[in-house]
Amino acid sequence: MIIGGLFFAFIMLATLGVLHEAQRIKREREQTKALNSRTSSGEMVRIPTGKMTMGAIDGAPDEQPLHDVKIQGFWMDKTEVTQ
Repeated sequence: MIIGGLFFAFIMLATLGVLHEAQRIKREREQTKALNSRTSSGEMVRIPTGKMTMGAIDGAPDEQPLHDVKIQGFWMDKTEVTQ
């Protein structure tokens, strides 16, 4: 009975953690969307601060290893720019 109660408590805590993270991600997306809609030119979008996976598993030696990096937010053109 004790083990069942502990298991249930663990599941509830895990569920609350996932819900909290989902709400945080939703808030960030809404903030980014609002920020992007306020740009005067409409030609740039805001890429928010976050994590990304960089590198390659079976690419060139200078592309390895596959690893996670944190990036700072930045602005980027919606379309490619060529000369």
